[in-house]
Amino acid sequence: MTSVLGTSEKTSQEAAVALRKYGIDPASYTDFYRMVEQEKTDTVVIASPSWTHREYLIKCVEAEVNIFAKNLLSGNPPVTWEKRRGIFLRRPARRT
Repeated sequence: MTSVLGTSEKTSQEAAVALRKYGIDPASYTDFYRMVEQEKTDTVVIASPSWTHREYLIKCVEAEVNIFAKNLLSGNPPVTWEKRRGIFLRRPARRT
């Protein structure tokens, strides 16, 4: 892990400090695009509140980085991304 992103300086610093307890010394950011550019990010783990997933998911796709997330999409509709780049993301169909 090279960096963490927070919604404010406070949350970003708190996350970085918490990780230092485990020997990880990440840079902290509040701007996603700055983080991706400066860190040359190739993978992002989305571990934020569910209501923020869509925003970060779209930012990751636009920045062409890999994405790991427990829940990629929250809310409705099930097809959630614009046609801009020909990319559509759907929730998996429920098995019956």
